[in-house]
Amino acid sequence: GGACTDELVDAFGKEILGTDGRVDRHALGGAVFGKPQTKTLLHTLNGITHKYVMREIEKTLQTLETGGTRFAVLDAPLLFEANADSLCDLVIGVIAAKETREARIICRDCISREEAQKRLGAQKSDDFYRLRCDHILENDTDQDTLETNLFALLEKIGVNL
Repeated sequence: GGACTDELVDAFGKEILGTDGRVDRHALGGAVFGKPQTKTLLHTLNGITHKYVMREIEKTLQTLETGGTRFAVLDAPLLFEANADSLCDLVIGVIAAKETREARIICRDCISREEAQKRLGAQKSDDFYRLRCDHILENDTDQDTLETNLFALLEKIGVNL
């Protein structure tokens, strides 16, 4: 709800709202992905959402810092596009093979393979992240393996939790 939702409705129409009046991610995805103008639509979507997301991230980080929190993690697929990397001391990219990402998107969002491929087609290449991140973790296995690899990386670079 609120100003972000209002801007999204102005840009994409009331069809993106669910029966509860909240943004329906599936409907919003359908309004953006797989269209000839997807690049422009995605730019519009990100232009609307990033300012609200950044505002919330900055507030949350300030609250955490004030409370004495030593570390915070931003799980942000569009970290660089939103310029949120400017808030980070260290950026660890987590990437996976295209097939793995496709299967995860299908499962997470309950969408078809075709819809997942449209979304993947709008994503940056792995090289984009390899060039910008301080470290890269490959995530083609399970959650436990990813966590093991993450903690090993943190230990290697001297981050003591």
